Amino acid sequence: MKTVAFINSGSHSGFIKFFEAFKQGLEDFGYGDGENVEILPRWAEGKFKKLKDLLKDLEGIDVIAATGGVVVAQAAAAATPKIPTVFLGGFDPAQVEFAVGKKGPPTNLTGISVSTTESATQRLAELRKVFPGAKKVAVILRPDTFVFEREKEQAKKNGLEIFEAEDKAGLVTAIDDAKKASNALMVCADPSFNTWRKHIIHHVEKHPAIYPFRAYPEAGGLMSYGPSLRKAYRMVGEYVAKILQGAEPSDLPMVSVPISDFELVINGGTAAALGIALNPAQRKGAHVI
Repeated sequence: MKTVAFINSGSHSGFIKFFEAFKQGLEDFGYGDGENVEILPRWAEGKFKKLKDLLKDLEGIDVIAATGGVVVAQAAAAATPKIPTVFLGGFDPAQVEFAVGKKGPPTNLTGISVSTTESATQRLAELRKVFPGAKKVAVILRPDTFVFEREKEQAKKNGLEIFEAEDKAGLVTAIDDAKKASNALMVCADPSFNTWRKHIIHHVEKHPAIYPFRAYPEAGGLMSYGPSLRKAYRMVGEYVAKILQGAEPSDLPMVSVPISDFELVINGGTAAALGIALNPAQRKGAHVI
């Protein structure tokens, strides 16, 4: 019986669909949870300070799946230099400091990168295609993350006003202030935001907004443009399976999900409630749910 530690910065309820996709990736290579592999999920519930504790007691762990952002990958790298680790995050691994003064992942790490920051300009264009009235757009960011400065750069480059939300309570204030200052919102990618997506959508209410992942319009948000997280988590499961079969992390190239694979998803009911009548041009290339 092989053992896999699945570490995630979010919550079980917020990431259950992605956790199931991860398990499907393992099953595709013949590994069933409780059959020939034991998966030990550990959730940080949006509290990055918990990651260090979640990565204790790793004796007997064959592979670590470090999902939910760069901080999880960094915490896993700091916890052990020996256990093979597969990460998932929206970052360029070559630009990340995994050890003090040393950029790039150590030899026991490989993984999947989803290019959510680089796609911000296209996300804005998709919002304005569906909602041409989005002349003044505000962006919601979470500070003190690796991609924060890059997201700020992208926002400023596109002329967007920035509102920061550090925690769940701060989101209400940030969203209310952003709504007053704009006629549309763009919520950036963040594992905690994904966990709190229903909370975010509730407070966005009747303000048009675009999000980075399909899970948001599935929960009632207007639209999203970004990578398929289900596909990415499945890929993590496949990489973990290959390591369980004997591959070394160095045998598995780090993969970036290309922007050409991104999906545009629109919630038709939410669009109608906002008075947006989708024409054929707006529907072209979109998944309307």
